[in-house]
Amino acid sequence: TLALLGLKQLERASDYLNRSLVLESITNKEAHEVYHNLRKELRSIFDEFELFGFLMFSATDSPALTKEAILHVKSARQKLGDINDDYTAYSIYVADDEYPLERKRLEQRLGDAWADFKQWTFDIDFEATLAYLAEGMKRSSSQQGPIPLKTFLLQQSRHPTHHFVIGNKAGDADSIISAITLAYVESVKGKVQKTPIVSITQRYLMTQRPDVTLLLELAGITDPSSSLLFIDSPQIRKDAAEADVTLVDHNVLDHRFEKREGWQVREILDHHRDEGRYKKTCSGPARNIAFQDDEALVSSTTTLIAEKLDEVWEPPGMYPASTGLLLLGTILLDTVNLSPEVGKVTQRDVDALQVLVNRTRWFDLSEHSLSILQINDRTPQPDLTSVFNVLQNAKYDSDYWTSLTVIDALRYDYKDFSDNNGDRFGISTVLMPMQSFLAKKNIWSNISRYMDDVGVQFLFIMFAFQQDGVFHRQLSLCGKNMDEDVLSNIAAYLNRPGQSSLGLQDVSADLLHFHDKGSSRQQHGISIKTYSQTNIRPSRKQIGPMIEQYFSTAATTIAT
Repeated sequence: TLALLGLKQLERASDYLNRSLVLESITNKEAHEVYHNLRKELRSIFDEFELFGFLMFSATDSPALTKEAILHVKSARQKLGDINDDYTAYSIYVADDEYPLERKRLEQRLGDAWADFKQWTFDIDFEATLAYLAEGMKRSSSQQGPIPLKTFLLQQSRHPTHHFVIGNKAGDADSIISAITLAYVESVKGKVQKTPIVSITQRYLMTQRPDVTLLLELAGITDPSSSLLFIDSPQIRKDAAEADVTLVDHNVLDHRFEKREGWQVREILDHHRDEGRYKKTCSGPARNIAFQDDEALVSSTTTLIAEKLDEVWEPPGMYPASTGLLLLGTILLDTVNLSPEVGKVTQRDVDALQVLVNRTRWFDLSEHSLSILQINDRTPQPDLTSVFNVLQNAKYDSDYWTSLTVIDALRYDYKDFSDNNGDRFGISTVLMPMQSFLAKKNIWSNISRYMDDVGVQFLFIMFAFQQDGVFHRQLSLCGKNMDEDVLSNIAAYLNRPGQSSLGLQDVSADLLHFHDKGSSRQQHGISIKTYSQTNIRPSRKQIGPMIEQYFSTAATTIAT
């Protein structure tokens, strides 16, 4: 539709151009109407390119040649605009019969400017330029390309379907981007329209997910509040009594929705341990859980979606830039830029990234995004480290984390776990050094309050941060109204010899002596042990099940 619209405008522009070039004088109303209409058509074509980019053209067209042609359109529009400004002043003087000398000067300048414009069109062969753009749009319209992601999201937010795609409760980049991209890919290439749901509130997205909002902006989703549905949107809270559901980045419905008898889980894409639920409604290929022998087979759910994209997007067709960038950026974040030292990257992640780099139409991105991602004619594909650094800097921004309250920092990336008895504990991931977190105002009262809010007696806080270019992990074990020996026993279990040992080094004495000044932990019933984690490979995906196993086998229970 975009290409057809542009094609009609180019046909009209070409007609007005041919009629304009035979004009010797443009100081009469008839001539003015012709070149003024040419200017209007050129302005519309350029504005649409600014908005939709290379989506209007065939995937086989050269981005560099198309960009050069569009710049000629911009130049023609500007030249005609300058001529029109002079004509407007000239016509007023004629109508009022005033300023004869100025009138004569403008008439001479208009004649010179028009002669220069005509010569310029011949020099660059502007007629051929318009014909080149028209041919590209003809090819694009005949290819009937997919609906742009931004348009798809707007449609789904206003007219949601009865099949939701939703990520886990924590609502990190993997959960949010997985829901958006899977819904888009399966709606465009499948038989069922699906609506993505952001699994956190709109306020949390805008205030607690700087990396995600930046990635969405770079992909052209500049106003998420109007483009997306959120977990607290009225359509989800009230209207969705019955729905089919696709779970991404988790495989058990959040407790907020489990009581909705009309919700049926039909599909799962995940990389966590399979909890074995919903097998009557979700089995076979629809149940894609990349986890085996206590190990995740991919680092990110977006890797699974990139693999699906490669399956359904017939070659030699290129991926839409917005979808490719969202997937690529999230995989880079989850693998810490394919870092083997962190231990999260798999070969499937590497392969998926390479396909995304090679098959995405990067020049469809906005000029702003191309500049930030350092994509240009000389480097037509994104530099992965540059993309990662842009997103990582937003995610780990020290000013941002310093500004968060204790409660907001703990809820930023929190996940519930439970042992075989159904008892629960929680793990929060905080992206700042433990020392800086413990220096926050009212630290102990707020940790106590948060544990009460989420209903746990054990809270494990995982700290991850970059310092001088080196990735670090730390771990705090918090208990409510219990002996610190219980926490020490858990730490000893996590330190058992073997590949999964966390290499925990106790730093409690130094840290807690400093941060206890002026505030008593005992007053708020908080027991805490703090450790440096020297083996940075295990993440929450591994540590959570290890703690579950401890509580399931040890004499100590969560109810202690």
